[in-house]
Amino acid sequence: MSEVLSLTDRIPASPAQQGVWLTDRLGLAREAFHMPVRISFDRIDTAAPGRAVAAVTRRHPALTARLVERDGQVWQEPAATRPELVQREAPADEADLERRPAEEVARPFALETGPLSRFTLYRRADGSAELLVTAHHSVFDGNSKDVLTRDLAAAYGSAPLPAPTEPATPAAPESDTVRRAAEWYGPRWATATEPVLPGAPRTPAAAGSGEAIAWRLDGAEADRLAAAAALGGTTVFEFLLAALHGLLRRYGGEAVPVSVPLSTRTPELRQDIGMFVDELSVHAPVADASQTFTEFAAAVRTPDGLAVDGPGLLALIGTEGVTHVQATPSGWRVMLTAGTGVDPLTTVTALAGGEALPLARALRARTARLFNVYGPTETTIWSTCAEIPAAPEQVRIGRPIADTQVYVVDEHLRPTPLGIPGELLIGGDGVARGYLGRPELTAERFVPNPFGPPGTRLYRTGDQAVRTPDGDLDFLGRIDDQVKIRGHPCG
Repeated sequence: MSEVLSLTDRIPASPAQQGVWLTDRLGLAREAFHMPVRISFDRIDTAAPGRAVAAVTRRHPALTARLVERDGQVWQEPAATRPELVQREAPADEADLERRPAEEVARPFALETGPLSRFTLYRRADGSAELLVTAHHSVFDGNSKDVLTRDLAAAYGSAPLPAPTEPATPAAPESDTVRRAAEWYGPRWATATEPVLPGAPRTPAAAGSGEAIAWRLDGAEADRLAAAAALGGTTVFEFLLAALHGLLRRYGGEAVPVSVPLSTRTPELRQDIGMFVDELSVHAPVADASQTFTEFAAAVRTPDGLAVDGPGLLALIGTEGVTHVQATPSGWRVMLTAGTGVDPLTTVTALAGGEALPLARALRARTARLFNVYGPTETTIWSTCAEIPAAPEQVRIGRPIADTQVYVVDEHLRPTPLGIPGELLIGGDGVARGYLGRPELTAERFVPNPFGPPGTRLYRTGDQAVRTPDGDLDFLGRIDDQVKIRGHPCG
């Protein structure tokens, strides 16, 4: 009889889990999200497998979880029952035995009821056996396979397992980060094209299990690849990513996005089972026939400085004697966690923009100077700037840069008093003309300037700010907590 679990201890699903949940709900993945682990036994201890499964599912709550939507939020919480070991007699025909695990792996999961793992033991008459574990990707990743195998082996031998790790609540993305990500990625996803591949008569309608192709370059070939990347001013990773984009374009895919896997598994989670991975979509820039590959490769980089090669970036800064570096906080984190030996950032003037700045102390301690820059795309990127002191107590967005005016206003576009929040409006030479082909949206966001010369306009950012007594601006977030892609509210 299955053990009944408590329905407490739920945590918000991570962004990656939400993506898997949505893809599953849309019916696009099917068994592509089913991750099997198969373990063979020459001789099975009849009592040990059930004991091991019980111990491992207690140690790793993700294996007993489900994903549930409540009031628009996806949660990971314990399923009503814990998974148990199912034992079956293996057929004498080995071909039949190979078929049955494949059918078990393909059997659907119900994310809303769970549990999101299954354990099946196929016992042969000679005492050998095959253990099949199938887990859903929403609670399981590639590294989890090694953790699962190790803990099953330990529990099979009656070794005690550690207590479960206290589940960590995923950090909610800052509203400005989400808004800027939507502004950058929205137009690119809207114009993305399907891949055209040799031998594929049509584009797949659903996700498949895929295939991994490994190849290795040694000696002179690896040196030539590194030299080619250096000639283009890129890392080897960026060079190969550009080559993939170039190959996809040659086949006929003009704007095919490529996802780069990223691990979110921290040192504290290295012994845990769960989904600690995510993806960063990389979109190729618009290219023309006159471009050399070096020019194309230099353009195919992770957007807004979010390079995934931290050591490569630090090496580039040190080798080239770079004095000023601009990146988003996410890009800075890549460099801050990759530093070893001589630190090339100590002489750098750092500019961080694109999201709020929670890592200000760590970044300021590593750089000569640090500036927090703020501005939306519609005002030609930067509009305000604040220099961050050593050991900052707070981080503001400062004052307007040259030829820029900023106003904090109420719903009637009247200036608010000092210390009273309002919407931030931006004017000056950086204000764009509007949205191409979107006159209604342009009229909504680009409004006449009641504080300046006739004919000038202000851009309504939708951001909430407050002017402090010393004249600085403090960024407070979005007014409506709403993400917009190309002006369309999506949540």
